[in-house]
Parts: sequence; structure tokens; C-alpha cells
Amino acid sequence: MDKSYYISENQAQTTFENAAYLKRWIEDNEIEKVYLVTSAYHILRSAAVFKAQNIDFLIVHSGFIYDHQFSWLDYLPNRGALNANLSALHEWIGLAWYYIRGRI
Repeated sequence: MDKSYYISENQAQTTFENAAYLKRWIEDNEIEKVYLVTSAYHILRSAAVFKAQNIDFLIVHSGFIYDHQFSWLDYLPNRGALNANLSALHEWIGLAWYYIRGRI
């Protein structure tokens, strides 16, 4: 992608604020469609928020946090699995919170 087409919004502190700021920029610049670049585990909430803001987008994930190649060691507790599970829990709670607050 040509870097002249890349923008990054840096005022937002939440996914909802990011979509709101981007929506305003899209309208001001008459942009029709954007790429939503986010981490793979954050796609569901990001997409829901952008859809709720009526932003036309294509999703591009920036990577996974766990490789999903199982071995016998995966049955033992480890830091990587804990981090992956905490990220998943964070996203599920975030989805529920955004739904309750009417953001998605």
C-alpha cells in the first residue's frame, strides 16, 4: 500500500472513540471505504464498532498472539496460553460492555 494513503488516528483512547474520530475524518475528506487494520483477536469488537458507526471498511488483521500448533506441552500451564486467554477474556468483556452501553 502506498504510504500516502495511510492515516493513523492517535487521539482516541478506546475503539469507540477511534471509530468516531475516523468517521468525522471520512466525512470531511469524502472517503468511501477504509481498511480496518487491527490485531486478530480484536477484529470482532472493532468490526462491530465500525459497523455501528456506518463506516464502510475491509478488515486486515495484523497477526495472531498464539500459534495454535499443539504439542503435549500445551496441556501444562504456561505464560503464552495465559496471555492468550486473558486477551480473549478482555475482548469478550469489552463486547458485552459495548453492547450494554449501546456502542454496538
